[in-house]
Amino acid sequence: SLPSSVVVVSVSSPSDAYALCWRRRTDSAYVIAVSNLTVVGPLPTDLICTLGVPCHKRLVGVGLDAEGFLGIFVDECGGLPASWAGTRGIAGSVDFDFGTPVIGEPGVTYKLCWSA
Repeated sequence: SLPSSVVVVSVSSPSDAYALCWRRRTDSAYVIAVSNLTVVGPLPTDLICTLGVPCHKRLVGVGLDAEGFLGIFVDECGGLPASWAGTRGIAGSVDFDFGTPVIGEPGVTYKLCWSA
C-alpha cells in the first residue's frame, strides 16, 4: 500500500474553481491533476436587521438549495440563538425569513451561520 497523508486546506469562500492535485514527496511541484474540487456554501455576506421591521436574507453561493439552514446566533455558530430569529427557508429557494425583531440590543453583533 502507498503511504498517504491528509491535507486540510482553508478557503475563504465557496467555489467550483479549485483543482485537486498530487505530487510525490520528492517533487517540488504538484504535477498531476486528480480532480476538480467544489466547495459548497454561501458567499460571505452581512445581514442588517432593524427592530420592528421584517428581516429577510437571500443567500448567493455555490450548490445552495432549499434544504439549507441559516441561523442567527448570539456568540458563536451553534451556540445560543438570537431570541427573535426564526430560521425558516422559503421552499424552493435560498430566501430566509427571520420574522420581525421586536426585542434585542441595537448595535450588538450576532453571527450569521449556514448549514447544509
